[in-house]
Amino acid sequence: MIQRWQLPRAWIAFSILLIVAQPASAKQTHDARVIKPPVPKYPMLASWLNLEGHCAVRFAVDEAGLPFAIMASCTRPIFCFEAKRSVADTLFEPKRDGGVPVVRGNIVYPLNFAIEGSDYDPETDPTPLELCEELPVS
Repeated sequence: MIQRWQLPRAWIAFSILLIVAQPASAKQTHDARVIKPPVPKYPMLASWLNLEGHCAVRFAVDEAGLPFAIMASCTRPIFCFEAKRSVADTLFEPKRDGGVPVVRGNIVYPLNFAIEGSDYDPETDPTPLELCEELPVS
């Protein structure tokens, strides 16, 4: 038989157990993190023509860790589709605020398209980035 003075202690012990039993990630606050990074494929026509360039891909990540609202700006239009496609296939751990997944916007991911063995440096490329057409990626 439980006596009256024991009941509050049991509830306190149960409450402590609930707090301790929460997963560590549920208590954390952190930004979105890459789980599966983008893996762009070099466009075949660009490799035949020895074209190199870079892109800046801007997007947001939803509460499930999936990118959306993907827009790319590239030095050459030939890299636009592949830049957007590779980021669309990326998987993130979503941003967490007090353990709750939230949308993270305005992420910019740089992608370089350089031929193996080349000395291409996006920092010294004078070609400006131009916004790509807003075509859906499928």
